[in-house]
Amino acid sequence: MDAYDFGLNLAVEFIGLAVGVPVTIYFVDWLIKKREEKRRLRLNVLINQDILYLAYNVLKSIWNAQGLSIYEALQFQGISELGGNEDIRRRIKCFCERFSCDVTDAYDKLLKMNPSAWKQIIVDFENHRININNIFFAYAVYLEPKSSEHLIIIRNALWNAITICHTFPDAFNVDYKDAKGDVNLRTMRSAAVFRIGQLVSSVSILIELTEGPLPIDYPIRFKSPNHL
Repeated sequence: MDAYDFGLNLAVEFIGLAVGVPVTIYFVDWLIKKREEKRRLRLNVLINQDILYLAYNVLKSIWNAQGLSIYEALQFQGISELGGNEDIRRRIKCFCERFSCDVTDAYDKLLKMNPSAWKQIIVDFENHRININNIFFAYAVYLEPKSSEHLIIIRNALWNAITICHTFPDAFNVDYKDAKGDVNLRTMRSAAVFRIGQLVSSVSILIELTEGPLPIDYPIRFKSPNHL
């Protein structure tokens, strides 16, 4: 091989490296990004499941407190009436809108809860608050800003309701007929119920922001703490 052929081969090698290395790097980078997208997609599904599970259980605690079964809250007679996830979402949104519009009736039911019902809803709220903290601990880096915002609003409303009940226990350890004659007791109950109203609004928005099926359960029979 003469100097010309050697130089030509060397030039070809350099050209191959100059073109091949960037192409290889680009291809490897593309594969890594695709793999990360798939992993993130699976992670998003898990995050959405946890958020929707939390949101549904907050609502279920409020239904319990109002003495409503899931059938009454979502206004259907049986599972056969449901049209799938979109229909469930529509019914939940309607419940939240009714709760906001028909404030007098909704708040009246909560104000008149008996002591055992108040005790149960506070236990539920404490569990929901812990679950929100767990969601932040596990997924904080991956949460969408709007989802984080409403999770924080819900957590704060839960904490405010819990704090009111623990700070002024006398307002919640008696039947409403015994509390309504005392302005202070009635005011504390009203403050706690107001926080529950905030919960309903924020949970409704959070559900709208979150994709995926809602984890609805269908008890054959339902007994509210109000009737224990």
